[in-house]
Amino acid sequence: MIAVTSLITYLSSVSYLAIFFFFILTGFGIPIPEELSLLVLGYLASIDVFELFPVMAVSFIAIMASDNLGYYLGRNTRWIRRFIPAEKFALAKKHFHQHGGKTIFFSRFVCVLRVLFPIVAGSVGMKWKKFFLIDTSAIIIMVPTFTLVGYYFGHYMEKIAKFVIGIDRIILVIVAAVIVIGFVSYRKIKRKRSHRTLSKHAVRA
Repeated sequence: MIAVTSLITYLSSVSYLAIFFFFILTGFGIPIPEELSLLVLGYLASIDVFELFPVMAVSFIAIMASDNLGYYLGRNTRWIRRFIPAEKFALAKKHFHQHGGKTIFFSRFVCVLRVLFPIVAGSVGMKWKKFFLIDTSAIIIMVPTFTLVGYYFGHYMEKIAKFVIGIDRIILVIVAAVIVIGFVSYRKIKRKRSHRTLSKHAVRA
């Protein structure tokens, strides 16, 4: 992962337009956590490299645009489904039908998932209006929170960055474990149902 000092050096030398495209790229998988970037931008605003509210606005619009591009990619690019087994795709579709709103909201605060889930949401047919409203509400919380922390507590940047990234990794591991356990449990339940169905057919025969 990029060092905080390197990120400070880079972002302090770019324009608002470059910040916009920077967040577009991080939204598509460049391994620089958005939280860290927002912290750094808040810190740079505190030392008058940027204006606080314009940099928050640019970050907000860029992150929102990136997520919606991911949704559009999933919604309109059929080849993505070729990389997902039909059974897993059906499971993802069922999950988003039941818990799509919560999934989109909370995944916005977890690296990796925030990149993948807008694409998945589009692929499984989640309505754009629902996706937009929930995703935007999460961004409204995320951008001001991390930018203002960087603005007011930027002198502790290294410690804050380590804490935030550490928490993010812990959450990612927990979520990954839950997904794996859920999928394994689903497979076991499905097998049991198949065995019961076969047993009933055998008895009738």
